[in-house]
Amino acid sequence: MSKVIRLGYVHLRVTGLEESRNHYSNTLGMEVVASEPGKLYLKCWDEWDHHSLVLEEGGVGLVKLGYKVESAEALTEFEQRAQRFDPTKIFARLDLNHDGKITSAELEAAHNQRVQAKGGQPTPAQAQATGFRGLFARADTNKDGAISQAEFSAMGAQVHARMERAATAPAPASRMLTMADANKDGRVSLAEAQQLALQHFDRADLNHDGTVTPQERQQVRQQLKAQRHPS
Repeated sequence: MSKVIRLGYVHLRVTGLEESRNHYSNTLGMEVVASEPGKLYLKCWDEWDHHSLVLEEGGVGLVKLGYKVESAEALTEFEQRAQRFDPTKIFARLDLNHDGKITSAELEAAHNQRVQAKGGQPTPAQAQATGFRGLFARADTNKDGAISQAEFSAMGAQVHARMERAATAPAPASRMLTMADANKDGRVSLAEAQQLALQHFDRADLNHDGTVTPQERQQVRQQLKAQRHPS
């Protein structure tokens, strides 16, 4: 059984930060919860975590994403697995013809072999090419159409560096834990979690008819924004 619960957040690069703010905030109804030069943090009005979307100005594409796991033990397990990442062994597995470099075709073939070994179906060629293009282009730093051992190792070092930065970053979920932990025993029981969820619902149900309409959600979002940024 998978220990990953769901997608936690997505970090995207955008060409126009203010245009993106308008789209995600005014069109989709997300709330800007924090900002810094060239970067915005957003979430939906009923989310517990600090944010679920990061927008960063400069370029286009996915920077990184994070998953929410079921427990601290599961997070530790995933972290240990990531720390065992060995670029040399992985490079040898991907370099199918053992010529000291990985081509796009070899990368795609190795991916399909792994999928089939787990009982899945190979990715269609067109979708596969789209999915691998960005990964391959980032690793192929000299743009010669192949990934050398040095380039692959450099990519692995970047992955480790991002992991270390993420490990030292403050956990925004701690604020929500404090809010839900009514008896302040350092844990959140099912009853406490349900109580906090009901409080969120009651706050959004402005006319107290037992339902939350899109209009009520919009009003609550505006109220929260006014509380965070009083004029």
